Amino acid sequence: MATANDALNELNGPDKLELHKGRTKENGGTEYTTRMRRAVHAAAFELTLWLGRRPLKVLRAKQGGVDTALGHAIDSASYGAINTELLIALCKKQGVDVAAVLAPFGGE
Repeated sequence: MATANDALNELNGPDKLELHKGRTKENGGTEYTTRMRRAVHAAAFELTLWLGRRPLKVLRAKQGGVDTALGHAIDSASYGAINTELLIALCKKQGVDVAAVLAPFGGE
């Protein structure tokens, strides 16, 4: 069983626990090692991150560009929100009951 001292050594010691090795495009293809401290930081960051949606104008300007996985996730959520609003607007314009259309998905 690991002790508190073992955990501290993994986080801060010279023999830090290696969780992942790889290469990144961002830093010119050089190798990197993800260690316990970075993994804990990344998990805490992702769990506490609250980001707003991007407007359609911004999404259009970004087309064809590269982004991080987080950036792609924000874009996907933004497109989903835009598509929902577009569906509602089209339903209203065509005189379709919006509540009936959205009911199978949990309603409006």
